Amino acid sequence: MSASHLVERDDSFRLLFQYSVATTALLLAARLGVFPGSLAPLIRFGMFEILVVPIQWAMYFVGVLVVVASTSGPGAFAAPLNGGPDPDEVDSVGYGSALDRVTLPSLGATAIGAVIGGWLVVAVPDWLSALLPRVALSAAAVAFVLAGVAVPVRGVDTALSTAGGTVFLLLVPMLTYPVLGFFGLALAAVVALPALVVVRGWSRGGAPVGGRLALSMAVGLSLVAGGAMAYDLSGPRPTESLDTDETVNLSTAENRTYARTDEAEDRPMVRVGSLRVHNEFRFTRTATLPSYDACLYGENGTRPVERRAFAPVAETDGWVHPVDDVRLAGGEHRQFGVVVLLDNVEGRSLAEVRELGTVPVRLADSRPETTDGPALVLVPDDEN
Repeated sequence: MSASHLVERDDSFRLLFQYSVATTALLLAARLGVFPGSLAPLIRFGMFEILVVPIQWAMYFVGVLVVVASTSGPGAFAAPLNGGPDPDEVDSVGYGSALDRVTLPSLGATAIGAVIGGWLVVAVPDWLSALLPRVALSAAAVAFVLAGVAVPVRGVDTALSTAGGTVFLLLVPMLTYPVLGFFGLALAAVVALPALVVVRGWSRGGAPVGGRLALSMAVGLSLVAGGAMAYDLSGPRPTESLDTDETVNLSTAENRTYARTDEAEDRPMVRVGSLRVHNEFRFTRTATLPSYDACLYGENGTRPVERRAFAPVAETDGWVHPVDDVRLAGGEHRQFGVVVLLDNVEGRSLAEVRELGTVPVRLADSRPETTDGPALVLVPDDEN
């Protein structure tokens, strides 16, 4: 077996070790709560989000195994596991052990770099735009790799390049999945892993970019990444305004199909107002919409503490469903109805609620102890 083939084989085995360590480090970090958020807003696909990263990472792992298998042949494991050649060279007798190049410091640097790269991706606040964080992370991934080239200190270069590779591997499916669906995951695996292998070979085999130039480029790209994120963070968040009806007739509540999940049921409800949401920023924003408690007051203006109903902000498209988050394009306006579900008022039957007839609708920051007569008071539920 030629020395060049042994070097290629050893590097492939090292890639397998490093990938396994990086994946383990990411899983442990997620388990320990190190990561401050999720993948939103970089990729948004509802409940399927929890499956995308494991599927993608499994595809990458299969790709790593293919790379290793392609450089392994008869006698690939004939090298001794103890002693052996210098970590940067294949010995003169024509064999080398991959384990000779896998040291505890290098594995530790790999774990640290993976956690840093993963943290950068999931730390993006979920209300930011989708475009600018992607630009920032793309620049950051390249900056990490160039910084690894510019800082030829064993361990430090590994941590930097691993951080860049982790950002890159997480970012590519976030670019392809929204456009191509599940096929985008397969395409990302086919494109991203070979690209990562090429970059590894480029950086380990003598990068054509000198140390000073690599450092200057890394600094420049870091400024681009920081500038993109700073501009996005400094932009205005969506504004909300609630307009309530002056009165509502509880006796005319109608049954409508209501669904919080895939299961729907007919429930009595009345519309009491509308919530307007406006994104003043030039890029997309996510608005977290409020929900309200509807506090019912009787003839004497008093009520037991528990007598309140759920009043979600809802969207109607044949049936009513609550809206928790909404994605708004730059400058977009959206309007949602606010309904009150009348069959969950604790302490009062639906018939008793209907008997109240027409009552005024009011908005308050907290539940008042009394009112000047029958009333329906909307209170943000996070205030209760």
